[in-house]
Amino acid sequence: MNFNLSILNKSLLCALISVFAGFAAYAHADYTTADIEPFVYTAPVLADGSLIVELSFDEIESLISHDSSGNSNDAILSDDSVWAPGISGSAISFDGGDNRALIPNDVIGTGSVTVCAEYNVNSTPAGVVLISNNAFSVSLNVSGNFTVSNDGGTNSVSTTGTIVPGSWNHICVARTESGDVSIYINGSLNVQGNAGTPVSGTEVGIGNSPWDDTRGFDGMIDDVKIYTGILSASQISSI
Repeated sequence: MNFNLSILNKSLLCALISVFAGFAAYAHADYTTADIEPFVYTAPVLADGSLIVELSFDEIESLISHDSSGNSNDAILSDDSVWAPGISGSAISFDGGDNRALIPNDVIGTGSVTVCAEYNVNSTPAGVVLISNNAFSVSLNVSGNFTVSNDGGTNSVSTTGTIVPGSWNHICVARTESGDVSIYINGSLNVQGNAGTPVSGTEVGIGNSPWDDTRGFDGMIDDVKIYTGILSASQISSI
């Protein structure tokens, strides 16, 4: 079989010219940013009971406490932070002044959440913060107990009993979307009630308010854990 190479070459040349003409038209088209499909990051949806934050405060010398939950919610420590022996490993010792640990985004939010921490107080002045996002807060009250609020203090629920300085204890607050809270001390249910409709917060401060430095915790804080959803009593008792 004989091929006419000149005809074949002409056909290939015409095809190539057509392709390059198409590229040129695309390159010179009047496109705007409105024509570009935006990239939208969607955060992974965690199942109830999943850790959002886990801060063990075992770094000893760093000014960053790394989140071991895998969600990169690290806490930035004040440059005057002091490390001390904790309930497990090391802990942050707060002096009642302006030091704090700050998670730079609101990992508590307005949904169902369970917030837990180990604490060892030196003194119990009213108003000092264990953990807060400026809407949700766990703080000490004038009776030497913990007060939990979802709306910046307008509504609240307070624990019963007296906090004893100089000993390690554990607190967990399980909060529903409607604002009902169950507060557990050392694995046992202490009180339940409604602490107001949850309001969006800002960063999360540990040992002080995230916005100012006037509500400094006096004592040590260790093993801060925040979970999605409501942990059961048996789950909390095993933390």
